[in-house]
Amino acid sequence: MVEIVIGFLSLLLVCGVLLALGVDPRPHDPFLAVCGYLTAILLGIGLGAINVAIIGFFPGWLIGYALFSIIVYVTSGVIFMPSYLPDKVYYWLKFNPVLQICEWMRSAYYPSSTLEIDYLYVVMCSLACLAVGLFSLKTVVSKTAV
Repeated sequence: MVEIVIGFLSLLLVCGVLLALGVDPRPHDPFLAVCGYLTAILLGIGLGAINVAIIGFFPGWLIGYALFSIIVYVTSGVIFMPSYLPDKVYYWLKFNPVLQICEWMRSAYYPSSTLEIDYLYVVMCSLACLAVGLFSLKTVVSKTAV
């Protein structure tokens, strides 16, 4: 919850600074942007729950996940436009739900872009992570309580 609130406050701060500078930070399609933002939160909660459950059994997983998250960040398309990559590379990168969410947000700001987002895939990945994470947490808590 703290991360969600901090992220939202950061978003408000950046939007406030942009408005003060005379730049309009509103997306062309606000509904699409809000849906992408909420899906990112859902995926984050699901992955967080999975990681908490794993760390309950293997405390060293925290370092392994930090390395894994660097790879996810680099391949997510935050730094570059993945749609400009060769089709073979782009095909495999699209299995990263974080990349899909980044493109989801880009499509809210730039509706004329030809980005193809699989909304169902991203939402189902997020819900699956949440379900696995909550079930794992329930299992870990019941195992450690005994």
